[in-house]
Amino acid sequence: MTSTDANVLLRTEGLTKVYAHGGVALPKWVRPVSTSISHARVTAVDDVTFEIAEGQAIGIVGESGCGKTTVARCLLRLIKPTSGSIFFDDKPVLALSGSELRTFRRQAQIVFQDPFASLDPRFTVRRALAEPLRVHKICARSEIQAKVAHLLQSVGLDESFSSRYRHELSGGEAQRVTIARALATDPRFLILDEPTSALDASARLRVISLLRKLRRALGMTYLVISHDLSIIRYLCDRVLVMYLGRIVEDAPADELFASPQHPYTEALLSATPVARASGKVTRIRLHGELETAGTVVGCTLAPRCHRAAVECFTRPQRMEQISPSRATACHRVSEGQIVLPSRAGLPRLAQTGEDRR
Repeated sequence: MTSTDANVLLRTEGLTKVYAHGGVALPKWVRPVSTSISHARVTAVDDVTFEIAEGQAIGIVGESGCGKTTVARCLLRLIKPTSGSIFFDDKPVLALSGSELRTFRRQAQIVFQDPFASLDPRFTVRRALAEPLRVHKICARSEIQAKVAHLLQSVGLDESFSSRYRHELSGGEAQRVTIARALATDPRFLILDEPTSALDASARLRVISLLRKLRRALGMTYLVISHDLSIIRYLCDRVLVMYLGRIVEDAPADELFASPQHPYTEALLSATPVARASGKVTRIRLHGELETAGTVVGCTLAPRCHRAAVECFTRPQRMEQISPSRATACHRVSEGQIVLPSRAGLPRLAQTGEDRR
């Protein structure tokens, strides 16, 4: 799985994260590596490899528990991966220390899912935005107030918001503040982890329109994690589909939405309300439970897959190129045994008047 641009900003190779649960009951979605509950090990991310070119926006989609957020946290070294490599601008992220690590943390930022949980209730907006400026020594102390005002303006808030506390902000305003805080260090790479899931419909439209405008203006590289496929289609150039810690499809966004090639992707897109409302897509339901995947030697989707054959239960799946720009982890697709139908007309987010201009 490679980017279409030779100027790769971030690259992972075999990224894996395994959690150990000593004596703790496992959630339903996990895939146990060991059957011993007292020494259970859970593979949250399993041999994930991908690249992001500078200026590109990559989306990661998949149901809850598939490992999307774990990948993001590993990329930023918020948690330590069990194995694998991460390279940022050709530098090994896991080996960085001292000034090089501080430089990386300045260049790579994240906007978390819950804006209210991301903001300290004791801090005013001014203090929340000033903190990264001081920590990373972005500007002189005398320039901080002007920089805070500029950051607020960049996300569509006026300077009067600088004196407000978290409880005085709406959901959309709080998320704009967290975006402004992420922008304070002038990052090259921004991870957006479910950036609109806590917002109402109008705030959601304003925030994603803002994110698209910021990307155009600043030329930043995005990694967008979302359950909302219309946001992924609106913001992203390329999409990675994850299932139980593994990437099962990698494709340009327009191609993936027009014609999903992995059965899981097909089922995922069919669950989108906008797609079903169009009358062009039949809902595909994956039956069975996620934990059954741990008992399968072959494809982890096989017990739930609507297109599974006998060999799917015994033959391990690998990502294979099915075209110069696409890869999938389904041998029936890669060998031409099945061709999934076109899904033209799948979800597209309505543009706001502001974005159309």
